[in-house]
Amino acid sequence: MTRDMTWPSWVTLGAAFRPMDELIFSADVQFTNWSVIRQIKTIFKDKIWNLLMTSSGRDLLAMDWKNATQLRFGAEYKVSASLAVRAGYCFDPSPAPEATLNILLPSCDFNGLTFGIGYQSGALALDFALEYLMGKERVAPASAAMPGVYDMKIVVPSISVSYHF
Repeated sequence: MTRDMTWPSWVTLGAAFRPMDELIFSADVQFTNWSVIRQIKTIFKDKIWNLLMTSSGRDLLAMDWKNATQLRFGAEYKVSASLAVRAGYCFDPSPAPEATLNILLPSCDFNGLTFGIGYQSGALALDFALEYLMGKERVAPASAAMPGVYDMKIVVPSISVSYHF
């Protein structure tokens, strides 16, 4: 658990282009000022563990994150008036330097692929999406706060049902 933390803000700029009625391309760039995160204080629910970590000074995790810019691209193709197919790609660079990598907030450079299908019938819309994030392996040196090899692969399925009044 964390508290007393400054949260980053971001600025995004995007554009979309429709070369024909059935097809739309989009792209955006998002800048995040991760550098406001200098450290994180952890608070443990277990009172003894919390006392041990606080008294040893290990309740503060240095972060020293760097600002980063994420790139995203997408496309949607309307197969019919009620069916759309979507795909996308994103690159999300890690804000964390190797010296401060830790198992609580591991951070990799991610390449992400997305795929989705949307169906609309009148006011009812059904959407299915799948995102696959491929993290680039990172090695935190022995001098790092938590040395080791960091690697992540993430699969995120989602289903949405909506009704437009």
